[in-house]
Amino acid sequence: MLTYISPMNATFLLYQYICTILRCVSSGLGARCHHQVYQFVKPDDGRSGIFEKWLNRDVSQFEAVSISNTGLTRIENAMAKKI
Repeated sequence: MLTYISPMNATFLLYQYICTILRCVSSGLGARCHHQVYQFVKPDDGRSGIFEKWLNRDVSQFEAVSISNTGLTRIENAMAKKI
């Protein structure tokens, strides 16, 4: 049995899954105006430090692969000249 989930409820569930918060900052309740404005609350649990470490690790791995690929290209060019 399928149940309908509104786009906003799906968004709340997604943000709850990744442990972040959407805060309602404005609610327009009028005769013709029914809207709510939400603001993303940046988590303060140290995850930005972890992401920075991962980024540095990935950048260093990429640089290592780039350097080794450059070395292989030079070897391949030298071998092609000998043939």
